[in-house]
Amino acid sequence: MKQGELAYIIANGKIKLRAGDRLLLYFSLVPIALMLIGGCMLIYKAYNDEHDVNSAFWGPLVLFISISAMWLVIKRQKQNRTYKAVETPFLKDENSKLVAAILERTSWKVEKRPEYIVCSTRKSGFSWGEVVTVIPLDKKILINSHPKNGKMTILRDIRNIEKLQNEIRTAISNAAINNNRNKVI
Repeated sequence: MKQGELAYIIANGKIKLRAGDRLLLYFSLVPIALMLIGGCMLIYKAYNDEHDVNSAFWGPLVLFISISAMWLVIKRQKQNRTYKAVETPFLKDENSKLVAAILERTSWKVEKRPEYIVCSTRKSGFSWGEVVTVIPLDKKILINSHPKNGKMTILRDIRNIEKLQNEIRTAISNAAINNNRNKVI
């Protein structure tokens, strides 16, 4: 990740859409668009041919399925580009240490970079493997998970983000409890 890309992510909370990403989105929408055209043709045939009961049933069904699939593809592509923020009371260095301690307990392959941390998950039945990017900042941590090789997964990336968010929140609450105990003693 280049410095300009990192600055864009920090400012906007999402990855900048590149030409390759646009092409991937367009190519994933082509089969769905063909289904959409086929559904419209079936509906047209049903209304122009009084005896065609099958087209009257299948046309709207194909149209509904294609519109639903198109909406799902666009939504998942947007989710793969968006970073989730976790608010913390710590500064950047403390957030980096917190994230490093949490990631040591996972089975993910962790690669630390100067400004951010990149983790790779293993392949599973519902995933081709994920790339989890964590950017520690002052007072917050940005988290993104997207599939390797640009493919879509079945909610695995969302679960990775939620898992990491919960671990961070738990660590923050444990730190607050320990801090309060030290003040009492």
